[in-house]
Amino acid sequence: LGLYGAWQTEPYQPGQVSNGVVPCNRFGNVYLFHPSMLPAGAVHLRDMPGLPRIAKRLGVSCVPAITGWTIRRHVSHPTEDGFVVPRESAA
Repeated sequence: LGLYGAWQTEPYQPGQVSNGVVPCNRFGNVYLFHPSMLPAGAVHLRDMPGLPRIAKRLGVSCVPAITGWTIRRHVSHPTEDGFVVPRESAA
């Protein structure tokens, strides 16, 4: 008895960076629960406080990386761990 959809058995295919823009979800972030979920042409940068402000000044796409969930007071909250930027902008 299959209690799942056929689409749930296919491996996740992350998006690609196009024109220097990191693909993000409707909430403006990237789900990065596993390293294979990183969009093609992007880099995950950690421990860089102030990166979004600097990226905005430079005109670089910078998207928060959601790496998990925490539960506080019976409510799920996303855990942000760094940012995802285009590979050519990270160098």
